Amino acid sequence: KYKHAIKLLYQEINCIPVFFERNVILGKAAQRHAFLEVIPIPATSMHGAKQVFENESNRVKLSFQEIGGDGTLDGVQRLQQLVGADTSSQYFYFEIPNVVKPSIHRIPDGPLGRLPLQFGRQVACRILGCPNRVHWKECVLPQPEEAELADRFKKDFNPFDIEI
Repeated sequence: KYKHAIKLLYQEINCIPVFFERNVILGKAAQRHAFLEVIPIPATSMHGAKQVFENESNRVKLSFQEIGGDGTLDGVQRLQQLVGADTSSQYFYFEIPNVVKPSIHRIPDGPLGRLPLQFGRQVACRILGCPNRVHWKECVLPQPEEAELADRFKKDFNPFDIEI
């Protein structure tokens, strides 16, 4: 539901969201680390985005499988089928609506189970033409500016918020 609301918000500003989710187990404590990130990309920058995704996937040797659906319940059910009910399953999910269909890369256990931490940002930054901003530390703004951007997002998102 929130993904749909985000899509609607970004349509208003002529952007397309890049969704990615990293669901992994970290460290010897075996703590689950899962999060969904969304990066808005101007629709005018989307030319060649699918090829960028495929090139980056090949470069870091990740193989993705389309899960079908569009983030709806069918897509979520398909993800569960592919990953399984096993709570130790690890995966990376990637989607650009109408460009890259919802896809997952299953992360194997053990030493082969490596996933570049910044893979989703790598793809987004290549699409945007700013590969120097892959690492979040290159994007840090002064706290007042970050607070202003967060307030503006809250205000802009308010009409689309499914909780209101």
